[in-house]
Amino acid sequence: MNYKKYSAYFAFLFSLIISLHTLAQDTNGSGYRGKVTDSNNKPLGGVTVQVQEQNLSTITSSDGLFFLLCEEKDVLVFSKEGFNTIHKIAGNVVGSPVVMEASATDAGENDDIQIPFDVRKKRALTYAVSDIKTEELPQLPSGNFGSILAGRLSGLYVQQTGTRPGNENVGFQVRGKSTYNGDNNPRVLVDGVFRDFSEMDLDQIESITVLKDAGALAWYGLNGANGVILVKTKRGSSNRTNISLNSQVGLQQRMKSIQPLNSYQYASLYNEALTNINQSPVYDQTSLNNYRTGSDPFRFPDNNYQDSFLGENSPQQRYVLSASGGNNSIRYFSTLSYFNQVGLLRQTTTDDYDSNIKYNRINFAVNLDFDINDNFTVGLNASGRSETRREPGDGPTALLSDIYNLPPNAFPLLNEDGSYGGTSIYQNNPLARLQSRGYSRDLTRVMLTTVTAKHKLDFLTKGLSANLLFSYDASGVYTSGLTQDYEVFDMSSTPVNFGTATPL
Repeated sequence: MNYKKYSAYFAFLFSLIISLHTLAQDTNGSGYRGKVTDSNNKPLGGVTVQVQEQNLSTITSSDGLFFLLCEEKDVLVFSKEGFNTIHKIAGNVVGSPVVMEASATDAGENDDIQIPFDVRKKRALTYAVSDIKTEELPQLPSGNFGSILAGRLSGLYVQQTGTRPGNENVGFQVRGKSTYNGDNNPRVLVDGVFRDFSEMDLDQIESITVLKDAGALAWYGLNGANGVILVKTKRGSSNRTNISLNSQVGLQQRMKSIQPLNSYQYASLYNEALTNINQSPVYDQTSLNNYRTGSDPFRFPDNNYQDSFLGENSPQQRYVLSASGGNNSIRYFSTLSYFNQVGLLRQTTTDDYDSNIKYNRINFAVNLDFDINDNFTVGLNASGRSETRREPGDGPTALLSDIYNLPPNAFPLLNEDGSYGGTSIYQNNPLARLQSRGYSRDLTRVMLTTVTAKHKLDFLTKGLSANLLFSYDASGVYTSGLTQDYEVFDMSSTPVNFGTATPL
């Protein structure tokens, strides 16, 4: 008996049975095989095939073949860069190849750009527009979204005039100033509503579009004379459910500081300046020696205010939790974020409070889209934020003025008995400003709501639709804090109380 011959025969028969069984499975609801080609009937590899509303996907091989476990009525989404995305019922992919048409440009569907009231292909526009997707922006723990746009959109000038946590004062100009006597700020529309977007979290926004010339701004008339910035927030997708958690931690740092004079240098140069105008020096050699040696820090103080009250760096952090998804009739996107930024001030903590600058912000957003039927869609956008800003009682401007303008030998910050130092000329003590003038705290709460409805009127004219938009914005600022006063004493000779600055 030829065992090798019968062994080969049984092996072939067994593989045939397995193949027929697999083929039966592929067409009875357990899984489906198919082939993807281009318009020239050439196999198309690298195509992503995904089951709509499920996290099931695969990629076609170099010969265009794929296999995916799914049900007969599942919708398969075929996508590839440079080709138009198509949808097919799983039961219809057996027996005939899926043909994908090439996009009109290599940009494919990424060529879409937001314009007033619609979306168009960038190649179809004849006016000046620039746009950017937030996925192209760096993921930075920044307190103001506008500052991240600097240098990233042609025609958009971004100017930041502040660095205080929660008060960065970011301004915009589109193609420069339009007038030197009035407001040069462009109009900002968030999902079609005039709103500020600087305090929004980066994860809420999908794209930014800047309208720059007369053709692009014709929709808005004189309201758009300074340009228009369109902000589009993220929406849910029926193709995929996605849950993500992002976190960033960074340090803000003093990049450049003015090197101050010490007391000996200040006194020597002060004497030299008086000599140059034929006046007698005010500091004798004994005083100069005491400033140089630091032998008596109370009578001959040597203060470095920058090192005493300004740190080199401080932390900032951002955490974002987002979820999106949906099905053929309902789509959703939601996000919750927390941002924290602390100032660079030192020696701010007392037993009663901390007067350091601090900024906390919590953002949330929920975007929902309901397809009532094939022609009628209703949308709900709800977002809000809660911000807390804390500052020293005198504010940071007065403190910085002292730090950069007080002579290093003006007075000791603390006298020998623990009281605050001061003189009749210099009555503001920076240490007392931080520890004995209290603090102020502003709590800002903002709630933004938009309801939209769109009904297609294609039965009248192709592309015609009726649209309804209702928006309601509410905000409030609540101020609290602690106001205190302090006394300064000049212990250089006879102790004298010189008073203090005016209370808040």
